Amino acid sequence: VYSEDNAPELANCNTNVWNPLGNGLSYEDFGFPVFALKDENQTQVIRKCYEDHNLRVNGSAPRYPLCAMQLFSHMHAVTDTTCRTDSASTQ
Repeated sequence: VYSEDNAPELANCNTNVWNPLGNGLSYEDFGFPVFALKDENQTQVIRKCYEDHNLRVNGSAPRYPLCAMQLFSHMHAVTDTTCRTDSASTQ
């Protein structure tokens, strides 16, 4: 960010490499949500629920109720995600 052309008074701060082990993963577009589980036991509970309720037995369809879950993720944004048309923004 800092160079002789851009903020020359801070050009000497350009000596540290930020996140040298970074691989750009945060810029990848996955077609599905990704969640991090803090406790390894959570993964085992989810897997057991799936195996107990969703796996086929002897080729037959699984019986209901199936195991399902709903995960929520807080999204960070500067403003809300309301889409405004030109006519709405001029009113």
